[in-house]
Amino acid sequence: MPKVNPSILRWARETAGLTVEDAADKLGIGDARGVAGSDRLVMLENGEVEPTRPQLIKMSTQYRRPLLTFYLAEPPAKAARGEDFRTVPDGVGAPLSDGSSFGL
Repeated sequence: MPKVNPSILRWARETAGLTVEDAADKLGIGDARGVAGSDRLVMLENGEVEPTRPQLIKMSTQYRRPLLTFYLAEPPAKAARGEDFRTVPDGVGAPLSDGSSFGL
């Protein structure tokens, strides 16, 4: 069975805009055996502990990433956004008969 890439776990959390504490709360990782939930999440992100399948599914949902992402060798490259070539139809934004204008 392939192993989850711990650095991807950290990347996914950070790109979702969550702190360790917020993520642990949203993922339902609570305190156990005298270890805080946020510390347990850090252990997962450092590769000290392997996440369970249910934890990965929760991470996938909360971080808005496909489950397969966690098995990548490195974080995906950030793609450049394409240029927007949409146009406004003629007459939109043109002055109205009473002198006012209709804008978007």
